[in-house]
Amino acid sequence: AKAGVPMMPVVKGAKSTRLQILLYSILLVPISLVPVWLGTGGAIYGVLASVLGLVFLTLAFRLFMSSAGDPQAGEPERKKALGLFAFSILYLALLFGALIVEHGFGLYYDVATLIAG
Repeated sequence: AKAGVPMMPVVKGAKSTRLQILLYSILLVPISLVPVWLGTGGAIYGVLASVLGLVFLTLAFRLFMSSAGDPQAGEPERKKALGLFAFSILYLALLFGALIVEHGFGLYYDVATLIAG
């Protein structure tokens, strides 16, 4: 706001921003599983994407239920927003790392083949 940059919390408010974060997080999890469906991500990637996706959704929901960004919000509420931001960076790094490890070290196992037996 001080810089005059029209960021979402300034333009739409904190509550709307928290809702957008939750909605986009809900969309992110199934999209992160697309490499498994396309066959470019294997079992390791699939398990990691699923577990990390659940953690991501949990953090996003906790942020949504908080008052982070509101004028009366305290430091614990602010930490929820920063925690989700920090986890999002780790989340992406781990997902890309899983793809690299699977293909780079020959650990790729096609999920459809594992299920079929």
